[in-house]
Amino acid sequence: MSTEIELPFQLGQNGVVSTVSDTPTVTDQHVQTLLSTVQGERLMLPTYGLNLAGLVFGANDPILTGVIQADVTDAFSQWEPGINLTSISQSQQTDAQFGIAAVNVEYELSNSNTVGSASTPLTQTATMTIGGTITND
Repeated sequence: MSTEIELPFQLGQNGVVSTVSDTPTVTDQHVQTLLSTVQGERLMLPTYGLNLAGLVFGANDPILTGVIQADVTDAFSQWEPGINLTSISQSQQTDAQFGIAAVNVEYELSNSNTVGSASTPLTQTATMTIGGTITND
């Protein structure tokens, strides 16, 4: 079990940096971070993240859906190999007319990180809007 800084960064009541250590929360933070980081944003890790911003105006194209799925799969296999992706799809929030691209990522915690034999799939949505703002739902 690892302990990481809680996202978003905040101080606890005692003035110490808030941390999390339960596996589902840590994994969720990893997924949110990978989905919400634009490639090139991290100077020391320029290939970390996704290029959803570059796909914002072609979001309803079926070919583009395959590109998004491939990009998400590649990013997770490179940066988060312990997370099992079960589904990648475009969100209903996607609207090229308004400059919104959204992707739903459903995932499971790897068996080594879960208690019991079965895990419940968890879903994260990353929404990219005009201007490069990414929100997680």
